[in-house]
Amino acid sequence: SIGLPRVVALCIGLKLHPVFCFDLVRKAGYRFNLTEEHIAYQMLLGSMTHSPIYECKKFLRAAGIQPLGKEE
Repeated sequence: SIGLPRVVALCIGLKLHPVFCFDLVRKAGYRFNLTEEHIAYQMLLGSMTHSPIYECKKFLRAAGIQPLGKEE
């Protein structure tokens, strides 16, 4: 299992359209719940997939959530 954060990071890295992001998450076997982390991921996939990864990480940090990928 690669984990939901990695699936989200993959969607952002590939700059997928939100429809394809949510489809990929579902096909990877994940479902979103109402946790702050999952809501933030849904917001990223719904509106920030074409944003640079540093903006996505900044958004997650501001929400108090572990940023995606590796930190430099």
